[in-house]
Amino acid sequence: MKKTILIFSVIVIIVLLFLSGPLFVYSPVIAGFDKKETKRAAIYFHKGCDISMAVNIDKLMEELEDFYAMEYGGKIELVITGSDAECRRLSMKNTRFNTYYNGRIMASGRTVKEAAEGKIHPDNYLKHELSHALLFRNMNVINSMKFPRWLNEGLATYAGGLRGVDGYNTGKEALNKIRQGYYLPFEKRDKAKMKDLRSKMPAGTAWFTYSGWATAVEALIETYGKEKFFEYLHAVMSGGKKEMAFKAAFGKNIQDIVNILQQYSGSNE
Repeated sequence: MKKTILIFSVIVIIVLLFLSGPLFVYSPVIAGFDKKETKRAAIYFHKGCDISMAVNIDKLMEELEDFYAMEYGGKIELVITGSDAECRRLSMKNTRFNTYYNGRIMASGRTVKEAAEGKIHPDNYLKHELSHALLFRNMNVINSMKFPRWLNEGLATYAGGLRGVDGYNTGKEALNKIRQGYYLPFEKRDKAKMKDLRSKMPAGTAWFTYSGWATAVEALIETYGKEKFFEYLHAVMSGGKKEMAFKAAFGKNIQDIVNILQQYSGSNE
């Protein structure tokens, strides 16, 4: 009897974690939200919530499919939470947006508020997250977990048009900082250099690093061609060794990215 009660209790706890706890992001059931479906997406929200920030979601998805020459393979789920606290409870995060390996996108309460007040450009942020979702939908979970952060965020920032928007550095600003010696991490992070970078940017490093990574994507595409870049991208997405894939596509070592950036002058973003 005690064993039965224990098993039942564990099952209840697991179900609750999926329905209203931190495993919600991977739950097959989304409960407690209203739902609006578009041609390409399912938007979940609470009654009375302003969901106008997602009005262009289908258009943004189409643009990304064209850019990547990939398909989502089904509707994307966007969950707009009612508050930062709810977003933290359901995902353990409360940044504006977060995208998970199944392609589900979570939006925090402040995102809705800032979008309604005109403080952010929601299309750019949403397109950034939709880029993550598209790539994750075209990789298995293992390869998604191993996918280089600089490439993931760089592509999303580049494709989402976030450079020069809402505080993010423009491509030229990022290049100037790189030439001034600002540290831009790629495969392995140097703790001492990251500490120095944070001291130079007490308000946060993401506006520079994300824009720097996006400009690295742009530089590789413009310098070597889109075909070569996507040859590299597909090799990494399929689980190929990152260093070997980079060398095969560009004829250089991945450590040479900073040198490529320092020599690149074509960014108009």
